[in-house]
Amino acid sequence: MEDVILYSNGCPKCRVIKKKLEEKAVSFIETSDEQKLVSLGYQTFPILQVNETIMDFKDANDWINNRGKSNAN
Repeated sequence: MEDVILYSNGCPKCRVIKKKLEEKAVSFIETSDEQKLVSLGYQTFPILQVNETIMDFKDANDWINNRGKSNAN
């Protein structure tokens, strides 16, 4: 099972990621812990952490969009 954390401050991009996670039924924890975000080396929201992988808005958006796609050719 994946541990998914959304670092969010409620900005428009944060709301996009949150809505997409909810639409894909991805279980996640949302936090606005700016200190933790900075300790991870980031200074802007949103950041999505999946297990040990940390993604900015673009990478998070791509990850969510690819959820549930089959590998069929």
